[in-house]
Amino acid sequence: MKKIFVLTMLAILCFPLALCAQTDAQRAEAFIQESKRLPVAERIQRALAALETSDDDSVVGAAARDLARFSNTSEQAERSLLALNTLIEGKSADSTAYRMGTLAKARVLARLGRTDEAKAIFQQAIRQCWPQDVFGEMNETFMETDNHSLLAVMEYERCTGDNYTPEMRERYPMNCDFLNVFCHLRRMHVARPKCVAMEEVFPQMSDSANRPLGKPFAKVFCLAADERWREAILELNKIQSQLASGDVPAGLYDESEDIPLYYAALLFFEGRDFEGVRTSFQRYMDLHRDDPKRVMEKAVALVYAMDETQDDVKRVAELTTMVVNSRWFVDPNLRKQIPDATRAILLVMHCHSLVWRGQHEDAATMAQQIMEEFYPQTLQGANAAGYYAVYLWQRMGNRQQAEELFNDILQNAPYDGIVPQVKIYLARIAAERGDYRQAMALLEDVLARCGEDSVGDMRVYRECALGLRDGIKMGDLDYCRPYNQGGQAR
Repeated sequence: MKKIFVLTMLAILCFPLALCAQTDAQRAEAFIQESKRLPVAERIQRALAALETSDDDSVVGAAARDLARFSNTSEQAERSLLALNTLIEGKSADSTAYRMGTLAKARVLARLGRTDEAKAIFQQAIRQCWPQDVFGEMNETFMETDNHSLLAVMEYERCTGDNYTPEMRERYPMNCDFLNVFCHLRRMHVARPKCVAMEEVFPQMSDSANRPLGKPFAKVFCLAADERWREAILELNKIQSQLASGDVPAGLYDESEDIPLYYAALLFFEGRDFEGVRTSFQRYMDLHRDDPKRVMEKAVALVYAMDETQDDVKRVAELTTMVVNSRWFVDPNLRKQIPDATRAILLVMHCHSLVWRGQHEDAATMAQQIMEEFYPQTLQGANAAGYYAVYLWQRMGNRQQAEELFNDILQNAPYDGIVPQVKIYLARIAAERGDYRQAMALLEDVLARCGEDSVGDMRVYRECALGLRDGIKMGDLDYCRPYNQGGQAR
């Protein structure tokens, strides 16, 4: 009882400080949560109204970001650009509204094809060490436009840090591996199979004084992105031999402990020697046994980069089976060292792979386990609920229970990454029972969310929505079956 009393008093005494620290974020989040349930046109209007009338800096910043994310057509983007320019001109350069508005402007510019202007904005924000998640916004922006080569180069520059000031290095630490460079290059190859990384990207990666092996590693990854696997392995072998002999100029980062990670990545993406993948990744786990958070974040990067094609998704379980059965997942004390969000991603990606491998019962069991811990408070929990709803509907024939669960997702876990897919499923169910008006309304909302020039998952959702809409008009629901294995929203 005494302990409870003391904790209560501490909470009361600390409340004003907590309020000051959290109020801005809470208000911004409340604005977004209220917007999530609106149709896209109303969501855009609400964001525009907030830019014009709100005096709350945090709400204006959230509205600017939301406006950029959902201005999917050229007409919407041009209108949003005018609104964002007006906002920026009227705000102090060190305000949240100015910075979030400027990052939102970069996103809209990229969507309009003005990539150089968008890049310049992000580079300026990086140089000025803005407190916002500039790299996160930049990654989302250029992944939307399939500009993965640019992301690979900018990630390489961040990791080497030769052109960074001391302030920039403190804000964006160099003590990281080059795995994300490789992942961006792989996505580039998937998006543009005819591109040649050794010709298009490698010349842009400069020699590094901070990390002398940076460019040799870049060569390994560019060769691998071009599917010159044997050459890539030989180059990595050379680097390993240099490190073993000590014949390497002094740098600011110990590269040797990341070598097993790079072998695992090469073998994983090549897709031939999964035993070698597991052996290499286990070596990496052993080298970093005191830092499970770091290791699991690398596992997430690998499986996300593999989540590009149907065949690739099937391979994800070759790594995740090992990870989710490792002692770090099984032992409750060790599991506490891994952030819940990271653990949830790996569990859901494992479930996602099981679905595509046809192991539906195993996937359904895992989806239920994930839901127990992570639904509805996380996107990953919502993903698991989506898998389970599809299982109930298409494997167990329980359409009513599936529809109830899909509607529960829309009501209690309406994450932007999953809503389009859920609405496609609900449209199909509505059409199956003859409610074509509801089905068409759901599909129109999906098309508005995805936009005409969408990429990645949103492009898939748009194509599914268009196909199902055409099938309804023709009276043939089998004309397009909506992604019936289930998909993974991020």
